Order: sequence, then C-alpha cells, then structure tokens
Amino acid sequence: MPLFMALHKWSKEEEVAVLKELSGVLTAVREKKLPQGIELCAVYETGDQRIYYVWNTPSMEVLEKMLGEYLPVVRKGSELVSVVQMYPPTVEYTVALFQGLIPLVSK
Repeated sequence: MPLFMALHKWSKEEEVAVLKELSGVLTAVREKKLPQGIELCAVYETGDQRIYYVWNTPSMEVLEKMLGEYLPVVRKGSELVSVVQMYPPTVEYTVALFQGLIPLVSK
C-alpha cells in the first residue's frame, strides 16, 4: 500500500481548532474509526505549529478525502508527499532493490 508523509502547518490563531482536529483524528485512530484502508504509521510534532504524519493509504485521493473530513483546518496548510520507506527495509523496498541489481549482475 502506498506510503505518504503529510506536513501540516498552521497559524497561532488556528491553534485551538487544530488541536481539536488532531485530538479527533487520533481518537478515530485509537477507536479504529478511520475509513477502511487508512493506517496511521507515525506522528512527529515540532513544537512550532508543524506536525508530520506518515500514512498508509490506497491512494493520495483517499488520504486527501479523509483529511478533508477529519482535519479541514489542518488540511488547508498541508503538503502531501508519496514516500518509500528505506529503513528499516520493507519487502517492497528489498524486492525493488534486488530487481534493480539483476541487470547489473547479469552482465
């Protein structure tokens, strides 16, 4: 399943609304109420109105829809990026690495 990193930024004026949204989405994660196929992998907070989420979702569109539902204020200041986990290695990463090596060692 595709992996996405979401960087969310907000202003001090939006802080209360954002905290409510973040609390709501984390509650939905804990209670397993997110839409099917969406998995929260990690959250990193910087302390200066920025937070990073790492999500497994079927597609960018599915993630954007969920963010619009659960985090409308946060979504306004968000950047979503498709990423590949390199360490610790996933099966997908290892297979891609081996497939890239096959032509090199076949010469």
